[in-house]
Amino acid sequence: MKVREQKNATIISREANTMGKLKPCPFCGGNPRQVTDHDIGKFPSSIIVCEKCESATNRYVIDHVFLEISRTQAAEKAKAKAAEAWNKRVHQVVNCENCLHGKSVTVCGNGQTEPPYIDVVHCQLFKYQVNPEGYCSYGKERNEI
Repeated sequence: MKVREQKNATIISREANTMGKLKPCPFCGGNPRQVTDHDIGKFPSSIIVCEKCESATNRYVIDHVFLEISRTQAAEKAKAKAAEAWNKRVHQVVNCENCLHGKSVTVCGNGQTEPPYIDVVHCQLFKYQVNPEGYCSYGKERNEI
């Protein structure tokens, strides 16, 4: 789903994940960005979008008039609801490099027997070379002692 900002939206804030409150994207591991605005019926709303693959949460809109709270309080509630939805996970996302099934190996980069040698990760579950920063739904955290 591609998310584009509306031309007439009044952006309250466009915050990068500098405080570490948001988990990485569950699909690609990218950095999330929270956008809070007043574009839906002039009520504060918030959405979180991955900067890399543009995955996003639903837009959370808070009716401050009905709840008899200030716009600022409504914006904070919308931000909190979006963050809660973004951070909800069935299981922890683990990249291949830190996965129990990933095994670091050194291979010859040119397919021959002489240098240059490169370090890669071989997935023992699927039996092929994978991107160390990749993800799959079978990833399990490796507990190194």
